[in-house]
Amino acid sequence: MKTILRFFLLFSWVYFSFAQEVWMYPNKGQWDERILYNLPLSSGRVYIENEGLTFFLSNATHHDHGVESRDEQHLDHTDYGQYQCIKHVFKHGHNTQFLAKDSSAHYHNYFIGNDASKWKSGVRGYSYIEDPNYFEDGKLIYLTENKQLSFHLELAPNGDISQFSFEFQGADSVWIDANGVLKLKHRFGVITYSKPVAWNIAANGDKLEVPIHWVKKNGQIDFILGEAYDPSLALYIDPSLTFSTFTGSPVDNWGFTATPDVNGNLFGGGIVFGSGYPTTVGVFDASYNSGTGTFPMDVSITKFNATGTALLYSTYLGGSGNETPHSIVCAPNGELFVYGVTSSTNFPMAGSSYDNSFNGGPYQLQNSLEFNGSDIYIARFNAAGTSLIASTYIGGSNTDGLNSASLFYNYGDQFRGEIVLDANQNVYVSSTTTSSNFPTTNAFQANLNGTQDAVIFKLNTNLSQLLWSSYFGGSGTESGNSIATGSNGSVYVAGGTTSTSLPISGGNDLTFNGGSADGYALRINSASGALQSGTYMGQAEYDQTYFVRTDVNNGVYVYGQSQSAWAISPGCYGNANSGQFIRKYSTDLANISWTTMIGAGTGNVELSPTAFLISDCYDIYLAGWGGQLNQLYGQAAFSTTNNFPVTLDAYQLNTNGSNFYIAVLDQDASALKYATFMGGLNSSSNHVDGGTSRFDNQGRIYHAVCGACGGNDYGFTSTPGSWSPTNQSSNCNLACFKFELSTIEAIAAQPAPLICIPQSVFFDNNSQNANSFFWDFGDGNTSNAYEPIHAYTTPGTYDVLLVAFDSTGCFTPDSVIVTVNIGAFTAGAIQPTATICPGDSYQLEAYGGSTYSWSPANVLDNPNIAEPTATIITTTTFTVIVADSCGSDTLQVTLNVNAPSISLPNDTTICIGESVPISATGTGTITWSPGNFLNTTSGANVIATPQNDITYTATITSSNGCTAQDSMTILVFNNPPVPQLIDSVALCYGTSMPLTASGGTSFAWYPTNDLLGANSATVQISPLSPQYYYVDVTNSCGTETDSVWVSILTAQIFAGSDTIVCPGQTAQLWATGALYYEWYPTANGSTSNGAQVSVLPPTNTNYLVIGTDAQGCQDSASVQVNVFAAAYVNAGPDVYAVQGDVIQLNALTSGPGSVIWSPDDEVSCVNCLTTQVSPSQNALYSVYFTDQNGCTAQSQVNIYFDPFFYVPNTFTPDGDMFNQYFKIIGGNFLEVEVSIYNRWGELVFSCTDLKDYWDGTFNYRPCQDGTYTWKIIYTDFKNNKEVLTGHVNLLR
Repeated sequence: MKTILRFFLLFSWVYFSFAQEVWMYPNKGQWDERILYNLPLSSGRVYIENEGLTFFLSNATHHDHGVESRDEQHLDHTDYGQYQCIKHVFKHGHNTQFLAKDSSAHYHNYFIGNDASKWKSGVRGYSYIEDPNYFEDGKLIYLTENKQLSFHLELAPNGDISQFSFEFQGADSVWIDANGVLKLKHRFGVITYSKPVAWNIAANGDKLEVPIHWVKKNGQIDFILGEAYDPSLALYIDPSLTFSTFTGSPVDNWGFTATPDVNGNLFGGGIVFGSGYPTTVGVFDASYNSGTGTFPMDVSITKFNATGTALLYSTYLGGSGNETPHSIVCAPNGELFVYGVTSSTNFPMAGSSYDNSFNGGPYQLQNSLEFNGSDIYIARFNAAGTSLIASTYIGGSNTDGLNSASLFYNYGDQFRGEIVLDANQNVYVSSTTTSSNFPTTNAFQANLNGTQDAVIFKLNTNLSQLLWSSYFGGSGTESGNSIATGSNGSVYVAGGTTSTSLPISGGNDLTFNGGSADGYALRINSASGALQSGTYMGQAEYDQTYFVRTDVNNGVYVYGQSQSAWAISPGCYGNANSGQFIRKYSTDLANISWTTMIGAGTGNVELSPTAFLISDCYDIYLAGWGGQLNQLYGQAAFSTTNNFPVTLDAYQLNTNGSNFYIAVLDQDASALKYATFMGGLNSSSNHVDGGTSRFDNQGRIYHAVCGACGGNDYGFTSTPGSWSPTNQSSNCNLACFKFELSTIEAIAAQPAPLICIPQSVFFDNNSQNANSFFWDFGDGNTSNAYEPIHAYTTPGTYDVLLVAFDSTGCFTPDSVIVTVNIGAFTAGAIQPTATICPGDSYQLEAYGGSTYSWSPANVLDNPNIAEPTATIITTTTFTVIVADSCGSDTLQVTLNVNAPSISLPNDTTICIGESVPISATGTGTITWSPGNFLNTTSGANVIATPQNDITYTATITSSNGCTAQDSMTILVFNNPPVPQLIDSVALCYGTSMPLTASGGTSFAWYPTNDLLGANSATVQISPLSPQYYYVDVTNSCGTETDSVWVSILTAQIFAGSDTIVCPGQTAQLWATGALYYEWYPTANGSTSNGAQVSVLPPTNTNYLVIGTDAQGCQDSASVQVNVFAAAYVNAGPDVYAVQGDVIQLNALTSGPGSVIWSPDDEVSCVNCLTTQVSPSQNALYSVYFTDQNGCTAQSQVNIYFDPFFYVPNTFTPDGDMFNQYFKIIGGNFLEVEVSIYNRWGELVFSCTDLKDYWDGTFNYRPCQDGTYTWKIIYTDFKNNKEVLTGHVNLLR
């Protein structure tokens, strides 16, 4: 089991943020070598280095259009251009090498300065880097996600977590806030390190959360771990944001409602305030219809594809008045039903409308939106969005569809209500009215009972017939927030009420619970519209129900708000005293199965609910938003997303307090399976302006957002490649996101790029939320194993299909295809069949590989191709290594060369007129050239009678046309030889020299004594006495003799004189008889190489001199120089004396001789070995010694008069006269003062003469036993004042 720590770094200051996409760019030499990776900020950088992180921050490029943030900054322009650097240093890290993956599709080119070595191109960013050996027992991972940089730490089993400690350098201040968040203050704002989270990975892959928190100690940040616990997660959820996009409208438009179709496409509905909204070709209404009041508006309906990358259709909807969309729902055939409110008298009517005329009503102003009367409208679009199939008004003469009474607790609650469909596409709507003549039929309540009642009605799918319609309410005010259909023939409705008496029966709670409002739920017969049962829900404060849903067994679930602390049922996950409740009722609403609360535990309403679902697997999905906007414009004064629980695998772990919140609870709310924030940390108080968003039964949420208000380009999280990643308007944009929460995801890891037969393929299965699998290997074989192993028999490319299932049927199967490349290795080389002539070329051939390497390479035109050309002169064996990704083989081929041979005799000489027979040896046809002086030019044997020097060449041709040649030269002499030799030479005795003769072709020297090379033109002689040497010079025409006289020269050298010297003394040496001299050894101090030299022998030494005379002859001589034993004297050790002492000095010598003491006027005997001195101050004496050989030595002795004191550490003034007094002994000082103090610092004794002593009394009274402090102040002979202190014990 390993421990994983995870942290997010949040840059929450005014100036600095990451770009839309965050990448870590590697240093390939373009930056300082200390930088490993570089993350660009909008104004600054984050550098990843060996020892940690460096934050390089600047305000040099700040430029902000946001009014809100500008008001907060109040910055002077003179503050721009400032910088700050903060380092995060891991104290025990040691970078080995980061491994990077998940590279960007784009790349950067860096041309920095004029140093071309720093120009790097094609540098791609990475979103994940890790060093598995960064710590002794741990791994360091950096990754970027959701526009955040985070780092993970993985601790090995039994590892020491203290190795993860780190410190900051350069921050203004560092602290840990009340929420456990680590913060760094700098001059431009704050860097935030999220509260750490940790979990163990068990052997079965389960994540086991471990409590952990920061601690700051001595400037260092450490981790404190709590006891590990098992969260007992039944299913690991790996969430993903499928897409998030803005509409891209350049005109202000607000987000209200969203829903999916059966194919996972997303419909987003909102309002738009002008022309320019992006519409598609051929839609129902591509033009803005205007409106009334300060903010004239139309409805906008946009359908995004399943990945959010394109618009399937986008249209306006409205008349000349104002409209809002409150809820939308898609039928299985793709038709969209819209429920909302209109003030248009000419709202587009289509089909056989139940009511095709506007019913009017009073003026309403809700959230700055104006309505000159209001009716509910229902509209039905065809699947392509090209036409309105049906539409109708429904309402009375007062306000319809607007929750204008006291129950709009959240911003946007005025535009609540919901539309749903049954299996026959009949339409059910819950809403509100203040009209007393709202159309009813088959009503269980036919009249308006209060100022505002809920209304619930059913229309046929063509919107032409009101099948049933009823008010619901008491004497107060009601809201009709939500409606759901069950499979049991019932419709369920939920909302809020201020009425103390509702027309309900058969439910769990029939009594109003007090406070400003209660929630309620109703069960209605879907066929007749009869009320079957109903219940209040709440306590003595504010409560309201916003959603009702049923499970597959028609259990009823509600989701709402409360200011009260509802009791959490045993076995349920929950956050006590939070502002949101979830409850499950029995089908008839008579019994409560369980209750829980979700939120931050503030005791106040925190979220405005936006979506709710009970999946076919009984998982509970919920969403909502909270934050600053809800605080300012609703009654939820404490609305926030701060401190909501999130899971370790959250898409967004942290919040700025104004985000969306999405959570999944296990069946019966037994556990929190997943929770995340959504919207980003740079958000502009994202919200919805009313309406409903929806989950599908596969656990995906389809949500509308009014995002990035204030013209903030990136004010809401968006995904790269989406239809519009940025807000294009000057204010808000309808943003839509689709979030996968619990769907099956089939993931098969890509095998190796090439797998070679007979190796098997191991398939890795990383699928999530599935428990059954089907593999099709593409070769006719299949498997149901989780991670099968399959062996292919035939090379090729195979598409392998993995289908992941859920055996319970809760989720839709998913599939993925991975491609497998199968290879097989077979290599060969073709043996040459032909024999070639020397120097000819031949093309070799090998096959079966992707790479080839031939040798020897020097005779090939290209040794790295399959078919190189060889050019050789002898038979050669070639080796080729054939390789591809599946293997390699080494093969050999031999290329034979047919090389005929021919041989001629050695070169020769003749006298003119003579003939020479020449025989050639070889097999083949032989020809001769040139033909001059030959008896024939063909055949193996010829006769040559040349008249001059000549060279003959014989060429042999073999039977296959190959040729070879050989040559010989004949020298022709016309006369006998004429010897050439010097007459005489001189030679130094004992040396040698060369002699050379010429003029013939052979030579014979004699006599042979002291001669080398007697039969050569040049000989080496070394005679010891004068003599003649003779040489016979011969050519083809005869022999002649010549001679040379050799005289011997002798040199004679003399040197002196032998001597003996004292150590360190030089000796003078001389030599005669030569012009130049060299003395050895030179290391013994010879000063030159002349006839006279000075030497400094370290020991007895024999010196050799070699002399060279005028003829260059040499001789040698030697001189012996001995060295006396060294003289020695020691004046003795230094003396520490007391002033007035007579001091005896003794000199110790190496033997007989004489001494002299200095200075001679201060000693008693100058020439004695022993003498006496009496100095009055510190002094230095020297003694000089000369032994009987005249060698000398000297030594010195110092006399010191340092002050000294002997102080007792204990005395016993008890009258026995032993150790009776405290007395100090000392000397060698000019003045002294002694003081003794008791433990309270009182002076109990003092004196200025060491003859005095302390008897252990003070003011004539004995002092008590104890430890006393003494102090000595004295002046030495140099008038320096010094202080000594210590302690003495008094004992009686």
